[in-house]
Amino acid sequence: MLRSSAYSLTFLYFSSVAVSPVIVGINKKYMEDYIMRKEYTVEQMAETRWFYTFSEPNAKGEKLVIEILRGRNDGGSRALPVLWYKSGMTDRVLETYWCISTYVTDTEGRCWIMYNPQSKRSDDGKRAVINFDWMYEATEENKEKLIDEAFRLFSAATATGTLSNGFKLGISVFYLS
Repeated sequence: MLRSSAYSLTFLYFSSVAVSPVIVGINKKYMEDYIMRKEYTVEQMAETRWFYTFSEPNAKGEKLVIEILRGRNDGGSRALPVLWYKSGMTDRVLETYWCISTYVTDTEGRCWIMYNPQSKRSDDGKRAVINFDWMYEATEENKEKLIDEAFRLFSAATATGTLSNGFKLGISVFYLS
């Protein structure tokens, strides 16, 4: 029987694309402008499901929780990885894959679905669709890539409510009491 477990990890996240070790030695004020601490707790809810709860808010005062599920191809002709491959969305049939959901709580206690790299607007802009550029085989390395990208998007949020690429995302799902 699987037991729920929680643990805490701390990482430093560099918001700039390339940071050399030489820059790390500069001054604290300079580095605070470019580093947001990536501290989170992990709670394993099932054998294939985890919640990553980040402790620090972003510049807008929002808090982030990422739910990660490991999907598995059941081998059927209508399995999602088979359909994705047949429709040209993936270059091969994935045996396993990561599926993430992001939950962002604003300063008023409202929860939104935002900052998810696996979600993007459709070509006509009328709905959200899967961003297959971020649909990966379920490996630890790929899980970290997804967590890092969701955290990067979350960290890059500005007070205007717009992502760094100018794309507004947000679907209200529920209120927290």
